[in-house]
Amino acid sequence: TTTTRPPLASFMTPRRRWMPSVRSSSTWNDTLCIEICVAAPELACTSAGTHDFNLGASPDGRARAAAQGRGYDMSKMRGRAIEAADFERLDLILAMDRQNLEALRQKCPPDKAERLRLLMEFARRHPLADIPDPYYGNAQGFELVLDMIEDACASLLEHIRAQYIDAAPAPAGTAAATRAD
Repeated sequence: TTTTRPPLASFMTPRRRWMPSVRSSSTWNDTLCIEICVAAPELACTSAGTHDFNLGASPDGRARAAAQGRGYDMSKMRGRAIEAADFERLDLILAMDRQNLEALRQKCPPDKAERLRLLMEFARRHPLADIPDPYYGNAQGFELVLDMIEDACASLLEHIRAQYIDAAPAPAGTAAATRAD
């Protein structure tokens, strides 16, 4: 029996925000959000596509089946497109491939461009820069995509903790902010 992880919404918190972005739908970045938020519930994340089709649609059934096989619950997830406000409010925006990274760069205000990265920059076992699109292949393609996402997530979590959580100043008035060092 596999244990089903809770849906993403139960892990959303207001502390920090980051966002992966993927092709035209948010199927795989939803999986990435679940992976990160299960491991680090102090993070808040969201997902969006770089294009405006598949809005409101649930992930592809093959993607849901592959994710379910690893304990990810994608049943409540729906596609949405990236919005201008996302570039302002999110600390990190990840693309699954270079084509979508370029689409993000075209939409992103120049002063926020440092927030854009490729997810696979964080991978250790998979040397590819781009996560392939599995939609025109077989079930093994969906498994490979999950392998790549899970590989990158371990290093990504280390990066997020070091860059955004451990390095972030404590809010004013908290014990951490007022103690004498």
